[in-house]
Amino acid sequence: MKTPSSIKKIKKSIENSNLELLQSYYDIKKEYHKLLTSELKEILTKISNDYNINFDELENKYMNKVERKKKKEKNESSEDESTNINPEKNDVNILTKISYNNVECYYEEKEGGIVYNKYAAVIGEYKDNKISLF
Repeated sequence: MKTPSSIKKIKKSIENSNLELLQSYYDIKKEYHKLLTSELKEILTKISNDYNINFDELENKYMNKVERKKKKEKNESSEDESTNINPEKNDVNILTKISYNNVECYYEEKEGGIVYNKYAAVIGEYKDNKISLF
């Protein structure tokens, strides 16, 4: 039985909406992280002034934890790049865009991560630093 074109249009619309929602979520997360970082710096400045503590010491002690997490995430992703996958990094940290077997894919860089096509449909899985399509 052939699927009606109206159902195909609805499915495509839902998939596009899902992608837009995911992108909005990642944008909000990125903005929140920036706000959190600026607020932390502001608090450290106030503490530094109130208790006569060197701001640089406080910044090194507390802000470097945030930076270390970022570096750790980057190091983990660079290990994945050494495989035969050739990822193109997006501004988004959670999903990675690649071209795999001439198919545009987005995947989660974690064990058991889900692989999506450009319409947000699940097309595979990321295991043992490799992508397997269904």
